[in-house]
Amino acid sequence: MAADEVDYHSASLKGSLHSQDNIWDAKYLEFSKWMRKVYFKEITPEKMQEINRNGFFKLSGSLILQFSLYWVLYYTIPEYFWFWALPLFLLNCFLVQSGEIVHTRTHWPKQMTGSDQMDTLVDSVAIIITGTSKESLRRRHIAAHYSDVGNFSRLFSDVWVPFSQFPSTFYIYPHKLLLLFLDVEYCRSENLSRQQILIEMIGFYSYLTLTVYELLFCNSCFIVMFHFGPDLVYHGAQAIGAMLAHSGIDKRNSFDSNGFFDWREAKGLFSVTLFVVDLFGNGGVSNHGIHHSHSQLPLTLINKNLREINAYALKNFKDIRYNRILAHNLYGDLHATLPEPKWYDYVIQFCFIFCLLFYSACLIMGVPLPPTITMENALIDYRFHFYINKADIWARWRRFADHLNIVERRKLIAKPNQYLDLVASWFPKCDQILKTYPTKVPISADFESKIMPRDVYEFNILRPMEELRKKKQ
Repeated sequence: MAADEVDYHSASLKGSLHSQDNIWDAKYLEFSKWMRKVYFKEITPEKMQEINRNGFFKLSGSLILQFSLYWVLYYTIPEYFWFWALPLFLLNCFLVQSGEIVHTRTHWPKQMTGSDQMDTLVDSVAIIITGTSKESLRRRHIAAHYSDVGNFSRLFSDVWVPFSQFPSTFYIYPHKLLLLFLDVEYCRSENLSRQQILIEMIGFYSYLTLTVYELLFCNSCFIVMFHFGPDLVYHGAQAIGAMLAHSGIDKRNSFDSNGFFDWREAKGLFSVTLFVVDLFGNGGVSNHGIHHSHSQLPLTLINKNLREINAYALKNFKDIRYNRILAHNLYGDLHATLPEPKWYDYVIQFCFIFCLLFYSACLIMGVPLPPTITMENALIDYRFHFYINKADIWARWRRFADHLNIVERRKLIAKPNQYLDLVASWFPKCDQILKTYPTKVPISADFESKIMPRDVYEFNILRPMEELRKKKQ
């Protein structure tokens, strides 16, 4: 493990260091060691730093290219704006994927580029280029990698912060960056650098001022439409990719919490979902679960070797969550009743997922909307809720919730978080629907065994429940 990654692994949340057995499942740790010591053994820290430098240069160059193309078109053929605007927007959606400087920086707290001066430059301009604070993303990312990896583990987390409280990107609520800076106690408790946040504020607010000036006095919209817009598509794709990759129960890094994907081998309309997210998110779903096994490795290397890595994992390990999310386990029998999709269903699924990228971007910017995890069935197949009896859906959800002991566990938790309160509010609705409408498709007897492997259930459900009951006594 490289020195910088040791620093990242030992990072603390609320003063508590992460213990090895609480963040790694044994099988996934074995896979991680293979990634580091066998498959990518020749990729040295110096080589990764070179790739990181090149990523920053490529992203900076892509922004210059975006700006140049816009002004050439704007000054030469402004009357044809609506003809060239869409192609330029789509081009920028791909150019913005040139480098993942903020995400990469969270995994390289020291010497990301091999130069302290260049790292400082990256920290200063990252929020202008991406709208994302390096300091705030680092705090959130530590939790995502080492405290609550699987989506459902966050229901019971005491360190996971909702986006409505702590946005990842600040385009919609820029004042929350100032509020974060002013909250001295919060910054101290969460190990956030107020000096870094101040630098980010100066740069970000200056850029927003330039944005307003361009709109009001230059009769132009480059920043809003051709910089912010593609950024939102990219961030939205990354967020959905992470949600799909972590569509599991386990709070540790495991094959349950980190799914492996390849849209070329997925079935039905779900292949379209994976394709769109990968297309606009630099392989944001396919590489994400693998990325957790070697967090400092540049994502470009995972993308290049994706099929070989997937093949090795599938051959050598059991319980790999390959091209599946939690909704497949819960509602797979209902999805099986859907008719075969027509050609136009693939087009509709593509358009639906593309629109969902903007919805997802709004979520990570702090807009209080239902999380995309509630849309998993539509992500598999947009037709699901049009064909399937809602009583059958809620009957399976209730069996799932009872299996996870959600109601009892919430009663034992002193301060339930926002996500757990949201899920708890679904129970009255669920019970009312099940009383009013009959189910049509019976639930299989082995339903619970399909939700998660037994060791995941024991670690994440049985053990915490025993600990909570002892505390209560």
